[in-house]
Amino acid sequence: MQSLVALFGDAGERLLFAPLAEHQRKRPLHRALSASEDYEAALEVLVSGLPAQVEAKSRELARNIDDPDGRSGVRRRWLEWWNASLALPLRDIVSGFLLRERLWRSRIEGNFLVALLQATLLLTSRCQDFRRWQLCLLSGRERVPAGSDDERK
Repeated sequence: MQSLVALFGDAGERLLFAPLAEHQRKRPLHRALSASEDYEAALEVLVSGLPAQVEAKSRELARNIDDPDGRSGVRRRWLEWWNASLALPLRDIVSGFLLRERLWRSRIEGNFLVALLQATLLLTSRCQDFRRWQLCLLSGRERVPAGSDDERK
């Protein structure tokens, strides 16, 4: 009887209730989702504060072209030759960039949240493994019951 009290009392507190209480106190999933929402809201405020359009001289643009495709030489020469004032849709340009960045980041955040949820589900597994092992010992069996995690490995 004393073994059963120890099995469901002390071990349960150390292996199940204390980790779950700490998890509930820190709320990692809620914090991760809140951080993502706060980041998105801050970006929206930033973009809404940008002017819809900005005026730029074509020669000024030619000096600042950064084209990873290697075709910037033709564009640069054309802009230097043209020498006109252009209205650039700044808010749309920045929004488009942030949208592409958001899609890229969403895959990473999704994988992170899945890993966080899987870790949360595993909080109870150590306690269950310990209880299963203790019940086997109490019943006189030295082997872990069929279908348990240890036997599948």
